[in-house]
Amino acid sequence: GAFFMFWVFVLFIIISSFMVLNMLIGVLCEQVSITAAEEGDKLVVGKVTEQMTQVYQAVDTNGNGMISEREFRRMSAETDAQQALQSLGVEPKHFWALQDVLFVNASDGQPRELEFTEFIRLVCHMRPGTAANVLDIAQLRRQLRDSEARTVASLRDLYAIVQHPVTGWERDSGD
Repeated sequence: GAFFMFWVFVLFIIISSFMVLNMLIGVLCEQVSITAAEEGDKLVVGKVTEQMTQVYQAVDTNGNGMISEREFRRMSAETDAQQALQSLGVEPKHFWALQDVLFVNASDGQPRELEFTEFIRLVCHMRPGTAANVLDIAQLRRQLRDSEARTVASLRDLYAIVQHPVTGWERDSGD
């Protein structure tokens, strides 16, 4: 009986070793896959940045290094820019949505310009397929609160105008 139990124990050790080895190989493969995906993403972003820089230099009419909504519209009409953005997963149908989000100041709704590096960072962050995180949701909540506050202020102004009509209008309409 002891001899049989010895071989069962040896078999248990061998099977356990293979199971641990299999788990380690699985973890290693997963880490290699993640690293390869990240490096591939960095490579694509670098290539897109290079292509978009060339297009941007051609459309930056004022030479201030900032990209405006007008310059973005001109860039998005360029075939090279379209191909570069499509390699990020941003289709031409997404250009208008990007334009609306990127070039409007969230706090006051006024148009804004972006530095080119910030523009590339935001496009990469907001491309389809990128998961939203808690900070994105917090930013959305802040933008909604700001938008609501601006809307309420506008409604109050309109209400004040309606409640207190111009007295000159009253005299003119009565004649």
